[in-house]
Amino acid sequence: MLNWKSKLKSVAGTQFAPKKYNAVVPRDRFIDNVNAQLHQFRDRSFQTKVKPTFIEKNGEVRFTLRFGTSAINLRGDDDETAYVVQSSEFEEVLNGVLAEARAGAFDVQLNAISAKLSAQLSAARKKKQAV
Repeated sequence: MLNWKSKLKSVAGTQFAPKKYNAVVPRDRFIDNVNAQLHQFRDRSFQTKVKPTFIEKNGEVRFTLRFGTSAINLRGDDDETAYVVQSSEFEEVLNGVLAEARAGAFDVQLNAISAKLSAQLSAARKKKQAV
């Protein structure tokens, strides 16, 4: 007879381990948001929680990429956060942004925004508890 109890493992340390909300890396969330924009551009009927941050008009696309409520500076050499590209190049541009995001190119901005949001949430919680 099989000793079934000896076959059981704890969920901790496996792919099934529960993840805490804070375990989400800002980079991963940003990549998810960019992917959602890409899907929405390809298929306008695509439903997601992420609102479109692009407008297509006369063969051009005006867009921003956001993390939380903040727009990300994609070029890093100026204060611009809104950009325009040809519609035919938009997917290629977003794929380039995704590649750089996966390599950590936007981590400094994303981590700063995440820290700011965390501080705001923490302050709001403390204020609510004080009431």
